[in-house]
Amino acid sequence: MKNFVDHIPVFLINLDRAPHRLARMDEKLRSLGIAYERFAAIDGRALPPDSVETFAPRETWTKPTRRPIANEVACFQSHLSVLQIIRDRSYERACVLEDDLDLAPDFGTFLDPTLKFPPNTDFLKLEVTQVKRLKVLPLRPIGARTLGLISRGGDIGAAAYVVTARGVRNLLPNLKPMVDFYDNQAFGAATLKPRVYHVIPFPADQEDGSEMGRPQEFVSEKKGTTPKGKRLRKPLHRKMKSSIKKRMSFHRKVAEYIRVHGVWIAAGLLFRAKMMERAELLGDLYQPRELNASCDDLPPKLKEAIPVGNSRPGERTSQRTA
Repeated sequence: MKNFVDHIPVFLINLDRAPHRLARMDEKLRSLGIAYERFAAIDGRALPPDSVETFAPRETWTKPTRRPIANEVACFQSHLSVLQIIRDRSYERACVLEDDLDLAPDFGTFLDPTLKFPPNTDFLKLEVTQVKRLKVLPLRPIGARTLGLISRGGDIGAAAYVVTARGVRNLLPNLKPMVDFYDNQAFGAATLKPRVYHVIPFPADQEDGSEMGRPQEFVSEKKGTTPKGKRLRKPLHRKMKSSIKKRMSFHRKVAEYIRVHGVWIAAGLLFRAKMMERAELLGDLYQPRELNASCDDLPPKLKEAIPVGNSRPGERTSQRTA
C-alpha cells in the first residue's frame, strides 16, 4: 500500500446496500495512495412513488421516447448533493467517483492540486461510458496522457470526473429541474460543453454499470447493425432531403441556443464545432488495466497528434506523504 499523496478532495458515491463495491473501491484507492470521503448514495428504491414526476416533470423532460426511472433520479440527486457539498466547503477542485471503477496506475496524477488545467475549465472527465470509437481532438500532454476534446459520445458517463469551483457555480443553477440524465445535463452542449475536457486514454473505466443509474442496455452502443434486407445506400433524393434537414436543424439549434443561453455560449459552441472538424475518430481508449505512466502506451494516431514541447510545469503527482 502506498502512502497517501497530497491530492484534491475525493468523494466516492456508494449505496448503503452495496458494501461489496465499497470494499473493492477502498482497496483500489488505498493501493494508489488516494484518501476519499464516502457519500451515502440516495437509493432509488427508497424514493416515494411520485418522486420521478416531482423531480423530473414531464413537461420539461427532453427525452420524448423514455422517462427516467427512480434509480436514475436518485443517481442525479446523489451527484447534485455532492456538488452542493463541494460548493459549501469552497473547494477549488474536487473529484467525484462512483463505486464500480477500474483505475489506471497513474490515476492519482490527475488529482494533483498543482496540475495545470486550461483556463476556465469546468470539468475534467476521467471516464466515458463504453463507445466503440470516439472523435478526439488532442490538445496537449497532461501527465503521461493527453488532454483533449471529444465531440459526440464524450458526455456519456459520470463515474469519474474532476470539477472546479467555477464548474460547480455554473452547473448547480442548471440542475433543477431534471430535464435529462445527469451526465447529459451536466456535460451536455446546452450547458457547459465548451468547458469540458477529457484525459485520453481514459484513466478510469466503469466495470459493469452502476447500481445507482440507468440500466446498461440504455448506454451500450447499438450502431453497426443493419436489418436484413435493408438497402445500404440511400437513393439520391433521400440523401438530399437528409442534408437539407440537417442544415435547417443546425440553424434552428443555433437560434434556440442564442435565445436560451445568449450569444456568448452559442458562439462558444460554434467555435468548438469548428475545432472538432480537425478531430480524428479513434478506438482503443479503454485500457486502464494495461496502461501505465508511459506515453508509449498511447494509440499511435493519438501519439502522433500530440503537440511537441507543450509540457507544462506542475504536471506531476506530489509525493508528500500524509
